Amino acid sequence: MVLRTTCGAYRAAPDGTLVPARPVRAPWWSPPGFRVAVRDGHVVVIKEGSVRWRSRRVYTVDSSEFDSVAFAPNKVAFSFIHGRLWVSRFDGHEHAVGWNEGALVWT
Repeated sequence: MVLRTTCGAYRAAPDGTLVPARPVRAPWWSPPGFRVAVRDGHVVVIKEGSVRWRSRRVYTVDSSEFDSVAFAPNKVAFSFIHGRLWVSRFDGHEHAVGWNEGALVWT
């Protein structure tokens, strides 16, 4: 079992002790055909195989560092582990709206 906290991820060993673990990405809800990734430092939303939106900012993390992602028909919200929550319309650029918040909870 892996436990996620604000200070990291920990695995429960058989003897009950907690040891550091690599975070496990939580499942993300998304409408059919949508997914998110980091390509060349930019967050991209892919719909049915085509890039639907690309961030203007360059992020120095990879897709495994996503903490949460939420989609609406014309919007995306995403956050990274121990980072800001970003929101954007698909026809705009992202802006920070919080820190250490989950996308689905915030929306």
